[in-house]
Amino acid sequence: MSWRQRLIKIARIVAILAWMGGATAGILLARGQPGAWTEMFVYSYIIPILFASFFYGQTGGLLVALIASLVSGSLAVGRPEVLESPLVQRVMFQILFFNAVALVTGGLAEREKEARLHYHSLFDRVPVGLYRSTPNGHLLDANPAFVQMLGYPDRETLLQSNAIDLYVDPAERERWQALAREGVVRDFKVQLRRYDGTTLWVLDNSRSVRDSEGQVLYYEGSLIDVTEREQLLAAERAAYERAETLHAATRALGASLDLQTVLDVILSELQKVLPYDSASVQQLCDDRLVIIGGHGFPNLSELVGLEFDLLAGDNPNREVIRTRAPFIVDDAPARYADFRHEPHNQAGIRAWLGVPLLFGERLIGMITLDKRTPGFYTEEHARLRSAFAAQAAVAIENARLYAESQKRAEALSAALMQLEEADRLKNQFIQNVSHELRTPLAIIVGYVEMLHSGELGALSPEQQEPVAVITRRARMLRKLVDDLTAILETEIRGVTWEMVDWAELARTLLADFKVAADKAGLDLQVEIEPDLPFVAGDPARLRQVLDNLLDNALKFTPAGGRITVRLHQEATHLVLQVSDTGIGIPSDKLERIFDRFYQVNGSTRRRYGGVGLGLALVKEVVEAHGGQVSVTSTLGQGSSFRVRLPIGHSFSP
Repeated sequence: MSWRQRLIKIARIVAILAWMGGATAGILLARGQPGAWTEMFVYSYIIPILFASFFYGQTGGLLVALIASLVSGSLAVGRPEVLESPLVQRVMFQILFFNAVALVTGGLAEREKEARLHYHSLFDRVPVGLYRSTPNGHLLDANPAFVQMLGYPDRETLLQSNAIDLYVDPAERERWQALAREGVVRDFKVQLRRYDGTTLWVLDNSRSVRDSEGQVLYYEGSLIDVTEREQLLAAERAAYERAETLHAATRALGASLDLQTVLDVILSELQKVLPYDSASVQQLCDDRLVIIGGHGFPNLSELVGLEFDLLAGDNPNREVIRTRAPFIVDDAPARYADFRHEPHNQAGIRAWLGVPLLFGERLIGMITLDKRTPGFYTEEHARLRSAFAAQAAVAIENARLYAESQKRAEALSAALMQLEEADRLKNQFIQNVSHELRTPLAIIVGYVEMLHSGELGALSPEQQEPVAVITRRARMLRKLVDDLTAILETEIRGVTWEMVDWAELARTLLADFKVAADKAGLDLQVEIEPDLPFVAGDPARLRQVLDNLLDNALKFTPAGGRITVRLHQEATHLVLQVSDTGIGIPSDKLERIFDRFYQVNGSTRRRYGGVGLGLALVKEVVEAHGGQVSVTSTLGQGSSFRVRLPIGHSFSP
C-alpha cells in the first residue's frame, strides 16, 4: 500500500471518529433536557454510519451504528419516564433505523467492493495492456501487462508519468488527441517510448468517457504490442523494394511469344535487375551449350552460334550445368584460359556469374553475366538472378512452345473444319433419313397394328405369331426413328419452354406402362409426393425421358422382378428415380452408357434389341433442361437411374 493510500485511510477513520465524537458530545451535553438539538445530533449519526458502511462494509457500519445506538439509548438510562416523550421515542426508532442503514449500506458496499476486486482481478490478468487517463494525459490506472509492455519497474512509477509523453512522434500524439475527442480510437498504430528509452509499436483502441453534459471525464483503452509484426513488415518492405524492379522485369517477359523478341527483353530487363557489362543466353542442346543471344559484347556477331562442349574443355559453364545451380567466378581470366583468348577476351571479362535456366525440373540452358570489375558478384546477386532466370526460362520455353503450337494449330484447324463439315453432313443425313422414314413407317405401323388386331380380318393361328413379330419390330423401328429425331431436334433447335406438371405427366405415362409391366410379370411400385411444383421445360421431351427410363427397366428386368418409380422434391429440384431388380450394368461400363449408340456388349443388343440411343437421349434432354442424370448399378442385382430437374422458379433457359 502506498503512502498516499495509507494517508487517505487514516483521514477516513479520523473523520468518522471526529463526527462521532462531536455528535456524542452534543447528545451527552443535552441529556438532561432533550430537545430539538438532541434529535438533530442523533440524526447526524447517519453520516458516519454511511461512511463506515461504504468504506468498511457491514462490520464497520454496524460497529458505528452500535456506538450510535448506545449513545442515543443513554438518554433513557435511569429515566423510564423519558420513554413517554415523543422525541425519545423517535430517537429509539432511529436506533433501529441506524442498524438497518448499516446492514443495507454495508451489504451494498461489500458487493461493490467484491465487484471492484473482480474487475481489478480481470483488469490485472488480461494479457493486453489496459489503461485509464485524464484528458490531459495523467495516468489514473494501468494493468500489469501495460506496465510490462512499457518496461516500467512498477505501476506506481508508471502512474507518475504522463501518457502524452510516451508518444515518440508529437504529430501522432496530436492526431490521437484529435481522434479521442471524437469519441473512439480504433486500431491506431503509434510508436511509444519505453522506460529504458527504447521504442515499441502498438495498436491503440481507446474511447472517451463523458458526463451527462458531454464533458470528457477520462480516457480508457487497450494497447497491443505489434513491434515484432512491424519489424517483419519493415523487412518485407525492404525485400519488396529490392524485388520491385525484378517483378517489373519478369512481367515484361510475357509481352511477346516471339523467341528473338523474348531474348532481347530478357537481356534488356536483366540489366535493370542486376548490373552487367555483357551478358549472354545459352541454350542446352544435348551435350552442348549454344549462345542464342547476347548484349554488350563488341563482337556479338562472332559469339552468337558459338558452342561450348560440356564433355571437354575448361569453362565455368560446365559447372553450372553439372550442379544446376548459380556459379560465381571472381576473376575469370585468372581461373579459366578461355577468357584470355579470342573471341572471349575482347569483352574484358573479370567477374562472371552463371545461372541455370530451369523449366520446372528440366534444364533448358543458362544465362551468363559479365563484369569488368573482379569480385563484383555476390550470393545476393545470384539469388536475385535465379528468381529472374526462372521467369526467363518460362518465357523462352513458352516462345518455343508457341512456335510449335502455331504449326499444330494450323493443322488442327484444318482437321477441325473437316470434322465439323463431316458432323454437319452426318446430322443432315440422319435428319433427312429420319424425316423420310417417319411417314411410310407410320403407315406401315398403322396397317400392321390393324392387321394384328383383326380389324382387316381374322388371322389364322399360323399367321398370328409372324404378324406379332412384325408389329413389335415396326414399333421398335418407329421408336428408333423418334429417338434419332428427338436427339437431333434437341441439339439443333433446343427446348420449347413451358411450365410442366411433371407429376401428372408421370402418372399418365405410368398408367399406360402398368399394362406392359403386368404383361411382363413385373411388380411396378410408384411413389409420387403430393403437391409437387412444376418444372420448366418441353413436355414432349420430358415424357421421352421417363418413357426411355421405364422402357429400359422393362427391357432388362426378368419376370418376377420389381420396378420402382419415385418422384419427390429436394430443395430447388424435382428428383425422379427409376430403379429395377434387373441384370445390372458392369461397373467398368457405367461411364459410357449415356454415349450415343453405345451397347454394353453385342450379345445384349442381339437379345434385348435397341441401338443405344435411349439413355443418350435421356442425358441430352435432361442436360438441355438444366438438370443432371446419374446411375448406380450392381451386376446381377439391378440399376437405379436418378434425374434432377430444377423447379420452374429456380431455372430459366
